[in-house]
Amino acid sequence: MQDIIDRLDKITQATPEAELLDLLNKIAANSSDTGLRSHLRQMLRNERESHQCSINVLAAGIFGICLGGKYMLADHEGGYRVNPFLHNLRKAMLACAPLRTKLQENAKTYIFYTEFYESLWNTRKRIAAIAKAHAGADLGNDLLTVLYSLGGYFSSSETNTGLADAKRSGGTTCIMTARATYHASGLKMIGDRPPSVGTPGGPQVELGIPVQKISNSGRKYTEASMMRDDQYLFGARGFDDNNANEANRPQLEVGDIYYIDGEGDFKFLLRAGGAVAAHVGIVVDSFGGKSVSTVDGGSGSGAKIDLRPNRSVKFARNLGWTLDSPEKSFSTENIAGVDAYMEKFKTEASVLQWLMEHPREGGAFTLSIEKFDRDILKAPNANLAEQLKKGRALVVDTARRRIRQMKKDEKTLGQDRVLKGWWKPERYPDLTYCGRETIQSWLAA
Repeated sequence: MQDIIDRLDKITQATPEAELLDLLNKIAANSSDTGLRSHLRQMLRNERESHQCSINVLAAGIFGICLGGKYMLADHEGGYRVNPFLHNLRKAMLACAPLRTKLQENAKTYIFYTEFYESLWNTRKRIAAIAKAHAGADLGNDLLTVLYSLGGYFSSSETNTGLADAKRSGGTTCIMTARATYHASGLKMIGDRPPSVGTPGGPQVELGIPVQKISNSGRKYTEASMMRDDQYLFGARGFDDNNANEANRPQLEVGDIYYIDGEGDFKFLLRAGGAVAAHVGIVVDSFGGKSVSTVDGGSGSGAKIDLRPNRSVKFARNLGWTLDSPEKSFSTENIAGVDAYMEKFKTEASVLQWLMEHPREGGAFTLSIEKFDRDILKAPNANLAEQLKKGRALVVDTARRRIRQMKKDEKTLGQDRVLKGWWKPERYPDLTYCGRETIQSWLAA
């Protein structure tokens, strides 16, 4: 054990993740060792700033806890960001097989993102800070691996596999992002039903802390233990009334998870797999109720988290209240019509013809394709020529998607999604902050 202790004392903020993982594996395999526990107890009694990294690694390896501390707060230059050392430590914890059982249990009880808890005591501000800290992250970014682990409940491999599966099924990550952000903020999002990385139950169930029940016939089913607040709280029509009366304007607050969906027959996104139009996002700024900034998962390829600033809360005639740029929802007839239209553009020649006929929208694509054609002719070898051909094919595919997008944007197709309600953080139970006193009591037991 002395070798482990000697290595612990040399850990710094710059220690790489691989070394942290190696230490965690050794500590976790010897978590009951009196020497390691005594070393942690002694450092906690005489705690110094230089001890912070060692204390955190020992607490992680022995108890499966991300301890943090007053010297390991969320970075706050130009906006809050995850603490770099704690981020690497959390990644190592997720990859540490001997910690798996402890992490799964702790995820249901203890806060994982301690740097935000210790930096911001207000829950709503903490939700907004964590959401903004992850804005811009896309598929392959390890910020998402840790966030979607749901406080360490899932290992890194489980999280990445689950995220890839969710994408393959045609879904987006908006519900995953909202659920994980609330959990990282210290709100318990894990019910008595074992969660999955994806959120197949939809927002009402997955954001409602799912519970497992058994029907009279003995069939197992899942339902939410906590419902969202919605327009029907205000009467039969509420803020979804067919007029823009200011009294009906929904008052979205910082930290709320807003919910929008299609109306009537317009229940789907114009996307392969028939994805439903329901979408959730997190309100991170609110300006007198008339506009909000939101952080939304599921943009781009379906896995990017975006910050969308200053979105007005507006009334859509004959539909209800919504946010600007809500994206449209479509009927099955709309989708069939767009699919039929795109049948004309299966060949490369048909795409090139459209680009020529629409120089304003297609000019940049045409120039790019022509450059690829010249470069292919001048390519000095077959390998380079083949790479250039693949690049050219990607441009043609992108042009085809642009054609589809323009058809989708026609005013005669689809309609704005409207606000259906929101989830408020005050309704959720709190996770526990595991501080120094708790660790000391465990060591003394």
